[in-house]
Amino acid sequence: MNGSEHNLATPGFIGQEQVSGYFDRVFSTGKVGSGYLFEGPSGVGKFTAALEFTRRLKCSRKKEDGTPCNECYNCRLINNLSHPDLEIVFPLPASLEKADDKLGPKELQEINEAIKTKAANPYYQLKFSQAVYIRIDKIRELEYKLAQTSSEAGGKVAIIVDADIMTTEAANAFLKTLEEPPPEVYLILTSARPSYLLPTIRSRIQRVRFSKLPNNLILEYLKSQGYEGSEAQVAAALSQGNLGRAFDLLSPQFIELRNKAFQMFNLFFEKEDLKILEWVDEFNKNNKQGELEVLMQNLSSLSRDLFLMKEAKGYRNLENTDRLDELERFVAALRDGRQIKALIGLINSNQSDFHLNPNLTLLILDTIFRGREILSSQSNA
Repeated sequence: MNGSEHNLATPGFIGQEQVSGYFDRVFSTGKVGSGYLFEGPSGVGKFTAALEFTRRLKCSRKKEDGTPCNECYNCRLINNLSHPDLEIVFPLPASLEKADDKLGPKELQEINEAIKTKAANPYYQLKFSQAVYIRIDKIRELEYKLAQTSSEAGGKVAIIVDADIMTTEAANAFLKTLEEPPPEVYLILTSARPSYLLPTIRSRIQRVRFSKLPNNLILEYLKSQGYEGSEAQVAAALSQGNLGRAFDLLSPQFIELRNKAFQMFNLFFEKEDLKILEWVDEFNKNNKQGELEVLMQNLSSLSRDLFLMKEAKGYRNLENTDRLDELERFVAALRDGRQIKALIGLINSNQSDFHLNPNLTLLILDTIFRGREILSSQSNA
């Protein structure tokens, strides 16, 4: 089955039993808070849970246990991200072409396509060609909309996706709304990096922790959506507990990015700087900011496998089991696991800098040249 044919809009709280149980109690007692921070790794269902929260408030034909029907008019509008009482703020790319920082036609088309994909699959991770932010104008626009009367019973819900990417001005403006929310307004922030949020925001909101998903659950869910065979097994193994990433890994674009990660690892042994510069230039011409993050995730997975093979001398718990020939070639070029461990530390450190340093070229070059330095003096290449 083609991935675009899958109906993923209403999966509820997949693999998040504690979160599901918590909100069962919240809604059964009627003690629904005005503000929540859904925090945890990317791709584990924070946005999906925010939509489920909204459906529980707005569904017009709830089941006996209080869960939404997922079929009524309100549920369908929520699933399509088009309900008039649902406001969603996404991080958006800032135009590099406009002096007044307004979005141009190219950015608007990119945004519309991304949001359409997000509505079809709430686990989809938004990716844009430029650095993204939540700017103060979007928060002011949100404040205006939340001040309006809701169109249906159940109030209004605002979901701030990746809230930690708010600019300082936007965060300070949002803090005022959080301190004095309008009546029957519910605010949900999602974040994989809650420590990046203002302490004053974290202290004024109820925090709900989401955890990574077990690989066997991810595999089971992929099979339920029509993905079968080795491709689903590899995607689950490489997902790192991230269902959104598992779906990404099944697309042709991300299969190519995985190939690029193996190419990039080869560059750690490349002695000619010009070849490295040419590869990085070609990569940046054809890939977006979010795709660099996926490239680095694949590079981290590859490095982890090499560490296990070099130190454990075995093949248990490997993620890239379909690329054993290449893994064995890399292992043969390394003296011991210490260099791989240092390389993993470098990759993880640079991954955390994506939203602080939007210069893709510098991030990739820093990773390759420092990685080459880590491996070259101790390798057998």
